[in-house]
Amino acid sequence: MIPIKLTLEGFTSYRRLQSIDFTDFDVACISGQNGAGKSSLLDAITFALYGKARKNDEAIINTASKKASVTLDFDYEQTRYRVLRSITRGKGGQVDFLILSPDGETWKTLSERTATETNAKIERTLRLDYETFINASFFLQGKADSFAMKKPSERKQILASILGLDEWERYRELAREKRAQKETELAANKSKFDECQKEIDQEPKRQQELSELEKEKALVHARLVELQLIRQKQQSEEARLKGLQENLERLKLQLQKAKKEEAETQSLIAKRQQQLNVCQQELENADRIKAELDAYKATRSKQEAFDALQAQVRPLEDRRKDLLAMLEKEKALLDSQLQSLRQEKTRMDADSAQIKELEAQAAALEAELQALQKQTQPKPAREAELGALQEKAGSLQAEMKQMESRGLELNERMARLDQVQEAHCPLCGQPLSGQDRQALIQDLESERNTSRGLYAGKKNECMQALRSMDDLRTEIQSLNRLEEKLNNGRVQFAGLSRRLEILLQNQSEWQTTKARQLQALERQLSEESFLPELKAQLTALEQELAKSGYDPLLHASLRQQVKEGAAIQTQVNHLELAANEAKNHRQTLAELESRLTKQQEESQKITQEHDLLATKLAAESAGLADGRQTEQELRLTQEEEARVLRFLGGAQQRLKAIECQREYQKKLTAQAEEMRKEIDRFKQLEKAFGKDGVPALLIEQALPELQENADGILKRLTNDAMTVFFVTQKEYKDNKRKDRQDTLDILISDGGSTRDYETYSGGEAFRVNFAIRLALSHVLAHRAGARLQTLVIDEGFGNQDAEGRDKLVQALNEVSRDFAKVLVITHIDELKDIFSTRIEVGKTPEGSVLEVIHS
Repeated sequence: MIPIKLTLEGFTSYRRLQSIDFTDFDVACISGQNGAGKSSLLDAITFALYGKARKNDEAIINTASKKASVTLDFDYEQTRYRVLRSITRGKGGQVDFLILSPDGETWKTLSERTATETNAKIERTLRLDYETFINASFFLQGKADSFAMKKPSERKQILASILGLDEWERYRELAREKRAQKETELAANKSKFDECQKEIDQEPKRQQELSELEKEKALVHARLVELQLIRQKQQSEEARLKGLQENLERLKLQLQKAKKEEAETQSLIAKRQQQLNVCQQELENADRIKAELDAYKATRSKQEAFDALQAQVRPLEDRRKDLLAMLEKEKALLDSQLQSLRQEKTRMDADSAQIKELEAQAAALEAELQALQKQTQPKPAREAELGALQEKAGSLQAEMKQMESRGLELNERMARLDQVQEAHCPLCGQPLSGQDRQALIQDLESERNTSRGLYAGKKNECMQALRSMDDLRTEIQSLNRLEEKLNNGRVQFAGLSRRLEILLQNQSEWQTTKARQLQALERQLSEESFLPELKAQLTALEQELAKSGYDPLLHASLRQQVKEGAAIQTQVNHLELAANEAKNHRQTLAELESRLTKQQEESQKITQEHDLLATKLAAESAGLADGRQTEQELRLTQEEEARVLRFLGGAQQRLKAIECQREYQKKLTAQAEEMRKEIDRFKQLEKAFGKDGVPALLIEQALPELQENADGILKRLTNDAMTVFFVTQKEYKDNKRKDRQDTLDILISDGGSTRDYETYSGGEAFRVNFAIRLALSHVLAHRAGARLQTLVIDEGFGNQDAEGRDKLVQALNEVSRDFAKVLVITHIDELKDIFSTRIEVGKTPEGSVLEVIHS
């Protein structure tokens, strides 16, 4: 992983947006005072990649920020990636994983559905988890010995993870799962084999059941054949008698049909006779109908004469109707205009009273508005006072927040001094004597007491400003309500004024024009003086109509008489039809009486034939056996035979199934043998993939290279005074055990003796740690499994003398060519000067800031 660009905001001590471009250098020193935020840059890298740092959760968010965000662009195996990670107070975190397209123009997302899945994908891309990454690539402050200080068994596990050997554990787990699956299948195979054997053991019993069923089948079949012969004879006799019964039914139906036809003929005769009687009654009215016909003809002649006279006077009548309609229309129009003017007069009378009321309301409202105008005049001055107090309170609160932050820092430093026996200088990291430690505690206590006094004063001043602000807000709210009331009153006054203006204008218009129109209309309608020309024309038309002699009432009476008398023609027509129908009815009655005689003779003949056949059938049916009993016994016997055959088929099928079970057992036996072979193969793979198998061999192969590199670096750091080597196996404390214990011990030789790493401390232990860690990174840089191309050393030189630091710098220069980026964090001035590029970290009131300096 090669960092390209790091951008952070709101992260730990970095409140404002800061960024570092790593493409301008290969080796750099990160320098600054203690607490400035140097180590936070490493935290930002691990937070971006893994979501982890020395502090987790919301503790990494700057105290003055709501959100911490980090963006890291990095190269890995010739591909550029970008991780954007953030965490917001009370809302949790978010992560996005991107890859740069081959054209170098656009970013494509690699993010998964959830943050957990995205974190796993980043780890798969880097091929390292968080613990392995910091143990191999970072010399973190206070954790430079984290690999060496692990237990021997844990060291080997970390080394295996760095070397990419965790994949073998996955292989072992897959082999174990396959073996377990095959063992489960083998157990299922055994269960199936036992089930088959249970079926095979039932074969003698199944044979006995089959033999008994075959005997029962023979007996039932013989009885069934006997019953079938008896039933055939019975069915033949029943068929003959059934034929006689069918003939009897046929004669019965013929007799019913003959009787029905005879009854229908009699009904027709009665109906025809009734119709003939009706016709004869109509023919009795012939004289009366003829007299009424003559009177009808005379009335119709008079109507025709009046029709001709009406045609002559019709134009005059039409003109008279038109004139009357015009007069009525004009009168209706004048009535409508009169009604409208009278309604408007009523409204004008009501408006006159309303005008006086509105004038009184307007005068009272104007006086009230003048009083409110005077009461709201102090508002601008009060608002200005409130703004000044708000600015003052904000400034005081910001100062108090800075004092709180400084107070927490002092409390934390004093707590650390109380908890540890050996304190170190916060500037150079050197141990402090007891007297210096006590002096430092007193200085911190004094500073804290002073800060508390200043804080209390600021707090009192801030509280007084806040109380004054509350009083002003209350007064301004009261003024706002008065101002709102003033504005509403102005709107109301404007509405009253406009209403008065409209009412006065309407009164003026009424008196000028519409009042005179009302008087003129009332006079016209009372005297009926409208349209005099039309009235003169109507009088002349009525005189001309009177001279013509045409009587409309008489004409209407004649029309009514003709209309009522028109029915006589229908009676004449009915009379003619009645004469024709009477003739037809008499002829039809003669034919129906002849048909009835023939039908009665046929019914008598069928009755005699039916009675003879019924007597014969009754005599022959008396000695016939009951076939229903035989039929029932036959059905029961057939069901019994079907039952026996069903059981017999089941018994035969069960015997066939036993043969199939024998064949299935042979197949199961062959499958079980193959499964046992596969189980043995998977067991061998489990052992090979386990920690004592291939991974152990690979670690044994890697340790010589690691030991050679670590030993060479340590010798340069100690002028060949110390050497290091690793032991991977040792004897058990139990002498009875012949095997050896798996371990990864670190042994150090100083020329005089060889001791375990755990017996060293201080500068010697750090040089050993540094040599091993550099060697480990050097080995990984030449391996394809995990590409660690960045080396970071955080405050690793404070406990070394001048010669030791020179040796460390010399070793660092030698291994830097194997890494794309090397970063060293320190606050020792003489060490900063040896680097051509420095990343200076400073602390300001706005948070930590960065500056890249090239010398």
